[in-house]
Amino acid sequence: MSHVNDPPSSILDTMTTDDMPASLRELVGYVGIKIAIKLVKTFGGRGVYVPTNPTDQHVICTTLLTGEAKLLADAYGGEQINVPSCATYIKKKRDRRIVSLRNSGKTIGWLSEQFNLSERAIFEITRQK
Repeated sequence: MSHVNDPPSSILDTMTTDDMPASLRELVGYVGIKIAIKLVKTFGGRGVYVPTNPTDQHVICTTLLTGEAKLLADAYGGEQINVPSCATYIKKKRDRRIVSLRNSGKTIGWLSEQFNLSERAIFEITRQK
């Protein structure tokens, strides 16, 4: 069950390949959705160097299991990869949740507090949907 204002990392757990930007779908094709989502949660919006032989001390290995890091290295070893933030997906999911809660009777003020957004922002989100 989701909470009123799930953090972006938990929202990403509901992502399917259809929701993903093309760059993330490519990554999923090499390493699978589970590893790709781990990378987005940790490195989203940033570039990360993937060593050809990752060691336990490398940042990749502090995020991924050894076998997962090896799989990533097999696909991208020696390259800098840009991991998308998926901010658009996260915002769309948040906005849908806000609209749903507003339609169920929650007030603009309550939504503003729950989602840490201004009342004006909540009004704009619910007005557009």
